[in-house]
This record gives sequence, structure tokens and C-alpha cells, in this order.
Amino acid sequence: MAFIRAIGSMQRGIADLSNQNEELNSSMLNVNDFAARRAVGIDEARDDFHEARSTYQQSLESLNAEHRRALASEQDKEAFKQENEALKQKVIEHEARIEELGAENKRSTEAVEAVTKFLGQFGFGQQ
Repeated sequence: MAFIRAIGSMQRGIADLSNQNEELNSSMLNVNDFAARRAVGIDEARDDFHEARSTYQQSLESLNAEHRRALASEQDKEAFKQENEALKQKVIEHEARIEELGAENKRSTEAVEAVTKFLGQFGFGQQ
């Protein structure tokens, strides 16, 4: 009788272990399912990260190109400004030279007129 009780007790223990094993298997399946979904989520997150990084790189390259264009434009403006200032200085120098030549021409004309007048007193230069 004790033997039968022991066998019954063992059967109940085996049934409990079987139930626990099924629960453990179910839990493991849930963990595996969660891990698989998590891995898919990680893959998607990694893909999203790479896409965002690529977009960032493209934006950065575009911004750098725009900056280089703006810098070149500023340098061009500065070069044009310097060239314009140099041309203004040349104009000032040429205007001063024109005034000098005008004054020299006036003096020469006055000298020619004076010589002509002087020579005219002696009858030269008249027709």
C-alpha cells in the first residue's frame, strides 16, 4: 500500500514536473518570440540609423558646398572691391595727369601766343 502511495505520489510529481516543463517551454517560446521581435526591431533601428546618418552626411556635404560657394562669393566680392579701389585710384591719377597736361598745354599756348606777339612786333608771323 505504501508502495502504491509512493507510485501515486511519484505520478503526481511527474505530472507537476510535466506541467512546469510545459510552462517553462511556453515561457522560453515567449522569450524567443520577444528576442526575435527585438532583433527585428534592432535591425529596423539600425537601418533607420544608417538612413539618418546618410541623410545627415548628404545635408552636411550640401551645407559645406554652399559654405564654399558663399566663401568664394565673398572672396570674389572682396577681390572686385579691391580691383574697384585700384581702378578708382588710377582714375584719380589720370585725372591729376590730365590737369597737369592741361596746365602745361595752357602754358605752352600762352608761350606760343607771347612769342607770336613778340615776333609780330617785328613783322614775323604776319601774312
